Amino acid sequence: MVMNREVVGIDVGTTKTCTLVARPGSQGSLELLGCGVVPSDGLEKGTIVDLHRAAEAVRASIREAEKSAGLSISSAVVGVTGGNVMAISRQGSVELRGANRTVRPDDVATAVRRSTVGVVNGQQRILHVLPTSYALDGRWASYDPVGLRGEQLEVETQVVAGEVHSIQNLTAAVERAGVRVKELVLEPIASGLAVLTPSEKTDGVLVADIGGGTTNLAMFLGNRVTFVSVLPIGGNQFTNDIAMGFTMPHVTAERIKVTQGRAVAGSYQEMLEVPGIGGSAPRTVPHWELVRILRERVEEVLHLVGARLKQAGWIHLPASGVVFTGGAAKMPGFDQLAAQILDAPVRIGRPNGIYDVPDELRDPAFATCMGLLLWRDNHMNGTYLPHDQDNLLADVTQRVRSLLSGVLHGKN
Repeated sequence: MVMNREVVGIDVGTTKTCTLVARPGSQGSLELLGCGVVPSDGLEKGTIVDLHRAAEAVRASIREAEKSAGLSISSAVVGVTGGNVMAISRQGSVELRGANRTVRPDDVATAVRRSTVGVVNGQQRILHVLPTSYALDGRWASYDPVGLRGEQLEVETQVVAGEVHSIQNLTAAVERAGVRVKELVLEPIASGLAVLTPSEKTDGVLVADIGGGTTNLAMFLGNRVTFVSVLPIGGNQFTNDIAMGFTMPHVTAERIKVTQGRAVAGSYQEMLEVPGIGGSAPRTVPHWELVRILRERVEEVLHLVGARLKQAGWIHLPASGVVFTGGAAKMPGFDQLAAQILDAPVRIGRPNGIYDVPDELRDPAFATCMGLLLWRDNHMNGTYLPHDQDNLLADVTQRVRSLLSGVLHGKN
């Protein structure tokens, strides 16, 4: 069967590649049809370093999803991460014209477009343009300015861009499986769509998605994304520390991390038995030493998160604190340690909003891929403004008009 109304999300991560297929239900909700999850290959810190190996993993994931969904996948929304992703704060403005000098959707679109001028060079590609606030005649606020009167409209945006060759490699890995990349979405934004409540997105919350190779941050406030960042550290560093500390293979260290890892002291065994190396007999290692190694690395990640926020001007976290996703966030004691170090409310985010999802996918590790399925329904109302490389002005205008229509009909 060929795709009709189905939506597909592909998350090409450092440790796993996930493809999910869903379709709109009778009440507008999404129903999961199929999934394919395989170990990733050819990636380091979220960036493809071996195209052939990465493409083979993507192909295997897609084939599994096609088999379980009973259809052929033709296009997908794909997640983007990696240390080469950057976000730049910019401003654009437009003089209001006409007898009434009223802000129109086209005025907002023009101001947003002007904020992108000169942001990137030929080595980078814009992924998203995210309006964070507006000013009418010098008065800044986060309101929707369409319909108001004034003389000059200004807009502040976060322009999110990635290294063009990395994005081309990601696109090539997917297209080698015969699947067209419909849109590229920064992963922490997708994760936020899957795990946040409406009040969290309005009142303010930081999403911190700890993947295998990177930690991805997105701040939601006033139902907009106001800050994004990518830190080049993730769960693989936890595993590497265990492997080095106990002189054991990476695969053994990963298994111990998942099954026995803790971020804080608590109830644990005195000693752990681990397989020997090169056919030697099993040996034992102190469990407390495993906890110490993991705690030190978790503390490092949390301090880096706090430092990046302060660098961006966030001295205090917003009302809803931090929602952590990603496989590392499941570690016992992680939320307790995070709340202590960040001095803020903390919870672990599990994906929701899609029906018929098996329990094993209602897991923080699958938040990004679930959010990619939800992307279309969320960004089409103007909350997010993805960049169309060929026609940014038309793209922004369409979404601003959609937002205005929703306001006028009481949908927002």
